[in-house]
Amino acid sequence: MEWLLILAALCNEAALETPEHVQSIEGSSTEKALLEMVERGGVDIEGVRTKYPLLRSTGRVSDLPLMVTSHLADGEVVLTVVKGSPLEVLARCGHLRKSNHILPMTEEGRRRIEIENASAAAAGLRVLAFAYQFETGGDPGETGREEAGFIWTGFAELVDPVREGAHGLVQNLHRAGIRTVLITGDQSLTAQHIAEQLQLSGDEPLRILDSADLEGHPPGGPWKPSSSVPTSSQGSIPPKNSKLFKLTREPAFM
Repeated sequence: MEWLLILAALCNEAALETPEHVQSIEGSSTEKALLEMVERGGVDIEGVRTKYPLLRSTGRVSDLPLMVTSHLADGEVVLTVVKGSPLEVLARCGHLRKSNHILPMTEEGRRRIEIENASAAAAGLRVLAFAYQFETGGDPGETGREEAGFIWTGFAELVDPVREGAHGLVQNLHRAGIRTVLITGDQSLTAQHIAEQLQLSGDEPLRILDSADLEGHPPGGPWKPSSSVPTSSQGSIPPKNSKLFKLTREPAFM
């Protein structure tokens, strides 16, 4: 568990600020929630970041839902950390860390991780996975390739509660004849749970658009979903005059 917290502190864009000797965390809501998890777990964030100074950070690798950071570990040894979509992270792992032991990743172990991820996502949780590897030399941070050189470390599960009044807002939009779709960067199962809570699709089939699929497509144009999105979701990009509403509150870790 401690190593997972260390990775969450390193592969994180949030910063610790101490204005007038009062420490605060500055960054996106997700990154802040992760650092709060690290703090509550008793890990010294500044100490960890000093021990493993940042060499390189890539917010998104080759349009994949991954964040990668590389850190100087010892001499010429580089610690590379990857965080993001559980299935994308898992595809890059040939080993797993369990009780401070490094074990080969078996097909059974892989299936268990996939089932655990699907179960958490179906319950509406946002799931982020963490993995790492130590390397000597080479170009740090090059992890867009689907290679099994990483060590699976675990999940961080966050709850992103539906905002108060969001359900009523959706119903008012439907009564006004306005069609609603859900655009998400999360896993489809997580989005589906939230959409069902809000009755987002009304009496029509649920439409979930992955935000990554919208890149490079003009508003109002045709859209074909990625393989991770149900095929019933295909349709057209919302036009420019579409209204976007944030329907969930700030995330918090489980």
